[in-house]
Formats: sequence, C-alpha cells, structure tokens
Amino acid sequence: MKRALTGVEYLLICMQANSGQSQAYYLRRLAIYTLGLRKFNFLGSPRNIGVGYFNNSSRYKDVLWSDLAPKDVKYDVWCGQKLRAKKSQMHLTTAGWNRANSARAKIGLLPYTLN
Repeated sequence: MKRALTGVEYLLICMQANSGQSQAYYLRRLAIYTLGLRKFNFLGSPRNIGVGYFNNSSRYKDVLWSDLAPKDVKYDVWCGQKLRAKKSQMHLTTAGWNRANSARAKIGLLPYTLN
C-alpha cells in the first residue's frame, strides 16, 4: 500500500496535532501508519520502527522537534548524579511547524497557525 507521507512528515503532523506527548506515543502512531498495526507494543518484531528519529545523533532532533520535558529525576552516573526527565514531551520547533504545514498541504489539509 502506497503511503502519501514519509515517516518524518507523519511524525510532524502528529506532533502538530498532539504536542507534548512522549516519543513512544509518536512511534506507536508511526507503526500504525506504516504497518497498519492496531495493537503495537515494543516487545514485538516491529519495535525498531522509527527509533532513529529521536536518538541524539538524529538530524531531526532539535531541528524539527525538541524534548521540553522538565529534568527533575536524579540518576547515578560514574561521576556523581545527573538529572533526566521522567517522560519526554516532544514539541515542534518553528522549522518543524513549517514543514508540518507543508506536509498537511501535500495531503490536502489546511495549515495550522502557529500561536
């Protein structure tokens, strides 16, 4: 089945419509879109779908979207303690918002306005 959007475009539209969700939420939605899976969990075979979109070496992270979750959970590392977020909260950057609107136009939807 031919998909109208690429994986990045679909993630951008999802983040635009439902901002502040976790990375797992968006990966689940991407798996449903690309594979047609209704019940998706990370223990099954398609668990690696889209994981590269959110890792630190990704060309999309902090360019099209960023994680704005408060870092309030302490964890131990070899040199002491660091802080991390309990759960990610993904939000689009301005460039991501503009690219999401162009993806929406590609499938015939009206663009969202940036507040």
